Amino acid sequence: VSKSLAYIRKNISLSLSVIWTGMWLFPLLMALSFLQPQWITVLALAFFLKITSEFLVLAQAAGFFDNLGLLLWLVPESILHILYVIWVGIAGNTQAYTWKKREYVWKR
Repeated sequence: VSKSLAYIRKNISLSLSVIWTGMWLFPLLMALSFLQPQWITVLALAFFLKITSEFLVLAQAAGFFDNLGLLLWLVPESILHILYVIWVGIAGNTQAYTWKKREYVWKR
């Protein structure tokens, strides 16, 4: 997400933008749940769909690497993942940073 504005192929940028925007769904639903408790059901369903899809991918990888115990971290990691993706999307597109000895500076 942090390099999404720099991709030449715009379909990649669009996909990353959709995912990043989708991550904002979780704090939005959480805020709505405080205002109107019926939104808790939608939040729970969205989070269930997120961890289920992640589980389907990560279970295969963890099995391949013979490390299924890592799946115990799936729920807390999924919560942190939401915060991380939102933060990286903002910070990576508003600040200069260095990665793999290359400096990225966004021109506005």
